[in-house]
Amino acid sequence: MASDEPSLPRLPAVSWDEQTQSFSNNPRKRGRMPRRASTVSFNSSDPAVFSSDDDPALDNYVEGRRKKRYVGTWFQQQPAGSSDSTFSEAAMQPKAKRTLARQFDSGVFLGSDGTDDDDMLDLDIPTRPKLPQLDRAAAVVPRVSESERRLREKIEQCLENGDETIDFWSMDLEELSNETVTPLSQFTCIPQVTKDVAFEQKEPEIRLYLAQNRLTRLPGALFDVTYLTTLSLRGNQLEEVPPAIGRLCNLQELNISQNRLRHLPIEILDLLDTDCKLQSLIVHPNPFLKPKQKDEISEMAREHASVRIHDGRDGDEEPVMTAPRLVSRRLGRSPVQVSDSSGRVVSSFRLPAQPTSERLEVEALFEKCVEKCDRPKGARGVPSLVEAVMRSCYKSEHLGEFERFMPEELCHLGELFDRAVRQKESGGLTCSGCGVSMVVAVLEWVEWRNINTLRKSVSQVMERRAEDSVIGFAEVPGLYQLDPLSEIEEEQVIPFVRRACSTRCGPGGEDSGYGTSRRSGEMTVL
Repeated sequence: MASDEPSLPRLPAVSWDEQTQSFSNNPRKRGRMPRRASTVSFNSSDPAVFSSDDDPALDNYVEGRRKKRYVGTWFQQQPAGSSDSTFSEAAMQPKAKRTLARQFDSGVFLGSDGTDDDDMLDLDIPTRPKLPQLDRAAAVVPRVSESERRLREKIEQCLENGDETIDFWSMDLEELSNETVTPLSQFTCIPQVTKDVAFEQKEPEIRLYLAQNRLTRLPGALFDVTYLTTLSLRGNQLEEVPPAIGRLCNLQELNISQNRLRHLPIEILDLLDTDCKLQSLIVHPNPFLKPKQKDEISEMAREHASVRIHDGRDGDEEPVMTAPRLVSRRLGRSPVQVSDSSGRVVSSFRLPAQPTSERLEVEALFEKCVEKCDRPKGARGVPSLVEAVMRSCYKSEHLGEFERFMPEELCHLGELFDRAVRQKESGGLTCSGCGVSMVVAVLEWVEWRNINTLRKSVSQVMERRAEDSVIGFAEVPGLYQLDPLSEIEEEQVIPFVRRACSTRCGPGGEDSGYGTSRRSGEMTVL
């Protein structure tokens, strides 16, 4: 058995006494070495000692001078006095409360071992550094209005329940931030699992109704909601629609009527492309810019009543229209406004900045030239140094902070940075010709178009039977009737603004014709 096995006795606890050169039975006893004569040489560096010399249980494994004790922080140490004992009379006296201050040269604050937590509360630590480039104001949390807060709650509730309809009609909404709309980009449908039915993930169809509010601008995050199918902005105070709206390729219904729009971005015609799904577009009423040559343009708008669409097949195969239900036609354009790299207009022609009742001059009617169309003077074919730098800054996430680093002699660039920040928040600005991102459009002009809905053309046919004659109607393959968006003559011509980065993307060589995008001439007109 294990209990019967002999065990060895425990060895006595001994320690080596260096002074007597013998072992001692008292391990806690430590003899202090007397100071030797000056003939004894010491090491050049201080001897290694333990943190406490007052505990006799710890052995000082080297000989030499004793460790000195200091009080205070590591950068303001002072001798503790003649006695180094923790239990001396000086140590037993109540300590006076010390005033602590941050030393900027050290970069840190380290209290001594005796620093109380209450002493740390008296520190007066400045919050602003001395270097101006490091003086960044604390992030200001934007205040959210009560109506926008309710909209956020409604969006969050729709995300949780999988509700694809967000109705915020007439809720006194004045502002709409990117943080409010961004969660809609993460919308996913809750799958419906049915027995004996194959599972299929359904793409969401988000319907956003913001009619009858007081919105003056639209956030760029709204145009990143890929599955947005219905967008109603009727009855707001919008003065401009961002060009980024052309990214909503799944949009089926768009209502921007009853706003303060003077023109529409040409990028909105991308929604008419064959890859998009737009079927309903409502833009009237709005205070759109009117052309001076109203009669000529209106006559061109009423010129054709039907179009024949061909899908590119050869032979006698039946042409088929596969996608959109809207087509546009270019009618005329205004003179060109030319700006320098800082955004200052240098041409004699200026696009009106405010709503006006004056009619805009028409420089060219397509199919009929009113005036000689020359290339605009003063514009360059390559971006300037300022524009190139602004495009580089535009890609940075710290774009809003660059203005504070501008020297006084370049203070005029502050407005340019503000302009870039507003454009970035609204989704960005691109050239209508080549699609490159830009901050300042070198060329801008208005292009008048009409937009029509397509309806399959039906003709009267007679079918003879044995008993009697029957008169009926049948569709004509490939032929479609044109129905204007509005029956009012004043509303049949819509202004679209074009922006170009250089003269290479400026006006020139345009023709008249119907198309399903911002480019014309894709359909055969009858």
